[in-house]
Amino acid sequence: MIIGVEVQDKTLIISYYDADGKISYINKVLAEHEIFNWVTHNKPSQYKNWDNTNIKHEQSDPKWLSRTRLEELIIEKLTTEEKELIYNHFNFPNKNYIDIEIKLTDDTFPKPEEVKMPVGMISFCNEDGVSYVLSIMNSDEHPT
Repeated sequence: MIIGVEVQDKTLIISYYDADGKISYINKVLAEHEIFNWVTHNKPSQYKNWDNTNIKHEQSDPKWLSRTRLEELIIEKLTTEEKELIYNHFNFPNKNYIDIEIKLTDDTFPKPEEVKMPVGMISFCNEDGVSYVLSIMNSDEHPT
């Protein structure tokens, strides 16, 4: 499943989720003449827009390529196997979970936008069973 497409330093970078749910990348070096956007103009041209207006190539800063141009580059530069990886596999990202526990100092239900009680523990875990627990030791024996 494709995540995003961008151009950095004349390199087309496509990010996608692989079969393991991790982010993978396909990088393709672009030639200077491939870094352009399509723009309309008044002179006759061999290239036409969908509404039959004349269009031409206009050199562009790589970070400002249009979505249409990025899609064209994917079609032009990627192999059939690479297109298969990003379009035909519905791989999903690995899921990670977080839980934040607060120390209740009174019996009112806390409002998240009005933080009045200290955080006592933060837990992270994922689908692979890896867990991390960050906790404050706060007792008579171990004061903060």
